[in-house]
Amino acid sequence: MPNRPPTPAPSSQQGIDRLALTARLHETLAQDLAVLGFRLDELLADSTLGREHRAEIREIRLSIVEIIRQFRDDIYLTNNRSRDEMKVSLSHILEDVRFTIDLTYPPLQTQNERLLNEVLIELARNTARHSGAQTFEISYQSHADGIELLVSDDGLGLPSPSRKNLGLIMIDHSLRMIGCEYQCSSSLEGTIYRILIPRSMFLSETSI
Repeated sequence: MPNRPPTPAPSSQQGIDRLALTARLHETLAQDLAVLGFRLDELLADSTLGREHRAEIREIRLSIVEIIRQFRDDIYLTNNRSRDEMKVSLSHILEDVRFTIDLTYPPLQTQNERLLNEVLIELARNTARHSGAQTFEISYQSHADGIELLVSDDGLGLPSPSRKNLGLIMIDHSLRMIGCEYQCSSSLEGTIYRILIPRSMFLSETSI
């Protein structure tokens, strides 16, 4: 049986239900927009497309990317999501996958915490939807200058760089916005992200 976080108190259940519904709506709408984006990519790859039309389609493509980003910002970046709520959200996404999730690392500065939450949601969604994985894990290791966050699964690996889906592009963009260094190793035996989070990104000088 998949791991499950503790059952929320009745007083918070309505908020948790809204959170789960929002995640499902986000997944559907963002996926539809991504499909439109990929169809535009196919048009841009057509060698017979005129230069003027190519420029217009590229502009539309960039607009779609920005709409998706803004939509995700509205959901993730305008809501302070607690670690408990994050666990609930991740458990809904990973309902068919065995998982171990440790989110007890020191709290980050507000913007960094929100962006990292978005990354973790996207990584979990990629595992659940595309990897064929049976297990998923979030853990971390403490170091003198910060922490190393490890996110891994035992799926079939990531697509080639030329075929990255929009979620993976968003992950890279969010980590760059935070300013985190990261490494991604992927093979037919699974994928692991190693995300280095320095002390300067912590909410305070919390001991680790």
